[in-house]
Amino acid sequence: MTHAGYESRMQRRLIDALYSEAMLLADEARTYFDEAGRVEREALDPLIRVSFSCESLKVTTRLMHVIAWLLTQRAVQAGELRPPRRARSRATPGRCADHRCGATCDAADAGA
Repeated sequence: MTHAGYESRMQRRLIDALYSEAMLLADEARTYFDEAGRVEREALDPLIRVSFSCESLKVTTRLMHVIAWLLTQRAVQAGELRPPRRARSRATPGRCADHRCGATCDAADAGA
């Protein structure tokens, strides 16, 4: 097996393991926020309860972003997607500098 083949296989195993862990963590977070934390949450002052809800939304949103990134890496490795190009310096990561709508595209699509 070549060095590149070994690295690719190891990277795939790492991404698969991280994906499994991220899914478990997301499920545990959802369970806590939906069920286990209910008693503690109901004991909070209403304003603090809103703050707690906002923080729980941040946690779950960040976990979903990690899971989406890992799924993208899987798709790239499987040849289902092209590897992403580096963002140009004037572009925000994940956003095309040529689209105000926030569309994600590569330089070839930007002129269309």
